[in-house]
Amino acid sequence: MKNVRNVICAILAAASFGACGSTTGPKEAHTGTWWKNNLRGYWYVLRRDATDVYRGIDRHFFNYDWDDPNLP
Repeated sequence: MKNVRNVICAILAAASFGACGSTTGPKEAHTGTWWKNNLRGYWYVLRRDATDVYRGIDRHFFNYDWDDPNLP
């Protein structure tokens, strides 16, 4: 039973990765341009959202305003 589950999981993982590659153009899929651009945007969004959470905690819990020009 455990081997059957492992085989099914491996097939689903392979099909998922195959589907990701098939949604891009043939040249981009082979050169990795799409993946590079996608991951660059992903890390940008994570960094932006982490900064927003950090500043939100400062604003709501510590009463610190990041947009106040009089604060250091």
